[in-house]
Amino acid sequence: MKATMKYKKRQLNERFRRHQLEHMVDPVILIDSFKPKSGTPEEVVVVTFNVVDEAAARDFAMFIEMSPYDTIDTEFTELSDTNNMWKVHVEYRRDRDFWKNFDEMIADIENMTDKVKWSLSFYMTGEVKQYRPGHPYADLPLDPDKYMTHKKYLANKGQAAIAKFLAKAASRTTTKKSTFSLEGSSYRVVDEGDFKGFHSQVSPFSSGTDIVFLERSLGASYSVFGTGDSHILVVNDDNHCLKVTRNG
Repeated sequence: MKATMKYKKRQLNERFRRHQLEHMVDPVILIDSFKPKSGTPEEVVVVTFNVVDEAAARDFAMFIEMSPYDTIDTEFTELSDTNNMWKVHVEYRRDRDFWKNFDEMIADIENMTDKVKWSLSFYMTGEVKQYRPGHPYADLPLDPDKYMTHKKYLANKGQAAIAKFLAKAASRTTTKKSTFSLEGSSYRVVDEGDFKGFHSQVSPFSSGTDIVFLERSLGASYSVFGTGDSHILVVNDDNHCLKVTRNG
């Protein structure tokens, strides 16, 4: 069984009281949802807390700023957002030490907030996951070369889904009646093969939200066409074609 990592809490600075910010900090922590001020998104991870009061946000930011964490910058917004919350942004270097530094920060923050069931909302994948100390999350790339926007992540994920079906076809495992999902939209494969066998079905007047959506999601490696019978053709660079229809 893997041991849970525990971090010793620091002694509070005399200007702060224990549990001073209890019930004042939202338990959902945003990861990379905002652009950094101290570098590029590839270089810097932005950790954002939502605080219910301006004075509390100021104290919270000061507490982190005065702490011995390996942070680059800490700031709070002087104006509330549409949910009447004040944001505290903490910037870290995007490197392999991030999670160790983050865990130490959370252990100290709980001097001010008491125990909280934290969740992490990751910008890149759009996933929200329960926070577990000592647990690295693949939703956050720590190699600057592997950072990507949410849009690019979804495009890569969509291409991988299509590629999986094309790989099955190449190995003579039928993909017919299989389904794949992109950003919550589900599509069913009704036929597949070389694009030459489907070219005559292309409608020059076809358009629609599904075609635009698939073009945007799949990227330049795929071509998307509508057909006269309201199906969609997805074609890769090797001219292998999937004929699909949207479920629901």
